[in-house]
Amino acid sequence: MRFAVPPMVALGLIMAISPKIISEPVKRILSYNKSFQEPAPFRIIILNKELTALQQEDFLLRVTLVGDEIPEEIYIKTADNIF
Repeated sequence: MRFAVPPMVALGLIMAISPKIISEPVKRILSYNKSFQEPAPFRIIILNKELTALQQEDFLLRVTLVGDEIPEEIYIKTADNIF
């Protein structure tokens, strides 16, 4: 019993500090037949308050990128175009 306490305490601390360390691998194990894509090493944060535009008029999309690896260029892909 005394040998089981330290690993249980360590696991409890990990789950309290960063639960994703445990929950993300468990999701992948339980969904073994599903394909998972590796998350991007950055996040795109849209700074515009409104995302509405009129057709055939320019729209300035303000973004900021946060993360470990920042790409030099980003594109917006719609059904017909890449901007």
